[in-house]
Amino acid sequence: MSPWPFALLPVLTLASAAQNNPGTKRAATGTVTGRVYCADTNAPARMASVMLEPVRVVDEAGTADESHTKVTMTAVETGLDGGFAIPEVTPGLYYVIAYKAGYLSPLATFSSDVLSHPSEEDRKRIAATVPKITVEAGLPASVDLRLERGTAISGTILFDDGSPAGDLVVHALIRRKEGQRESWSPLPPTPLVMADDVRTDDLGRYRIAGLAPRDYIIQVDLELQDTDFGVTIGALGTSAMSRSIARISLFSGNTTRKREAKPFELGAGDERTGEDITIPISKLHTIVGELLAAQDGHVLTQANIQLLDAGDKSEVESTRLDHADSRFHLFFVPEGDYILHIEDAADVTYEDLPNPPGTFPIAREVTHTLRAYGTLDQPLTVHDDIPSLTVSVPDKASRQSTSRATAVQ
Repeated sequence: MSPWPFALLPVLTLASAAQNNPGTKRAATGTVTGRVYCADTNAPARMASVMLEPVRVVDEAGTADESHTKVTMTAVETGLDGGFAIPEVTPGLYYVIAYKAGYLSPLATFSSDVLSHPSEEDRKRIAATVPKITVEAGLPASVDLRLERGTAISGTILFDDGSPAGDLVVHALIRRKEGQRESWSPLPPTPLVMADDVRTDDLGRYRIAGLAPRDYIIQVDLELQDTDFGVTIGALGTSAMSRSIARISLFSGNTTRKREAKPFELGAGDERTGEDITIPISKLHTIVGELLAAQDGHVLTQANIQLLDAGDKSEVESTRLDHADSRFHLFFVPEGDYILHIEDAADVTYEDLPNPPGTFPIAREVTHTLRAYGTLDQPLTVHDDIPSLTVSVPDKASRQSTSRATAVQ
């Protein structure tokens, strides 16, 4: 994780805005100083980020009187002694928010959804949890903060032949309620904290730190990508554009099905090690297929393809038709029962048009739709590789729950 102003963008204070306008009288402001400490070591929290958030912005969030004009101040970093100074602060009441990698800011338990639309109970919890400071014109204000070390999860990701799975993205998922339904979702960002990708190193090791005490599962993504690189001749600099070819996620307990993942609980200050996952490449199969129009059997040239778990309908893998050979490829399919979901199927033609000189990529692909087709959910059982799967897609007027699929081994 890294410091990042999330909820509100840094903008000029009224004082600094007036300073840049000679015709405007300079507004009276105050200065906020202080120090940030690490609670577990009592050492200064060096290079921590500190920001002031007007209390009224949080108190008015999600109300009918909420102002759409966001007012905040730029985040500053603490020095080697943990000290910080924020000059030219407009008078008012502020929450003081601090963040350092591996530690919990006071707002770590509040998601961005809660902060943007807090309930009355949420507002009371925020007021009781987050330090506040009053800034008066012409007067200094000081506050000291202590950051608690967060929990952490670490482990190793290996392929089932024993080799390390390096450079894979690993997520910590938490339980979230969506209406009456519970699901496992990635950590939501909070002010000053935005989740970065945590990747395995060359030995397959990962560590996710600065987590709040709660239940978690781990997700690791196995993905194939194509990347186009652009190099400017005679100058330093490259551009890159990646697209996903195939992707599958694995979860705690060495399962590809999120509903079968094994959650674990982290208490305050816990360090959970050995949360390992083995990727069963010997049991992942490849499916290659083509889509035919049910009416006359001609090959379709565009579609989105999802492989869904037959049990909970969650996505296992997704892809698109490769217009170079009008086939689709699913590379990481575990054995089991699935639903092959086809949508946005169409007859299309492709045209490459040049982009303006000096831009990347040098050309863009434009599609021209000749005819669109319907949506299809096709049951599919996978025991081995399927090198030639043929699926008939209905006309757009109808939706079929089953259709003809032929696999040639």
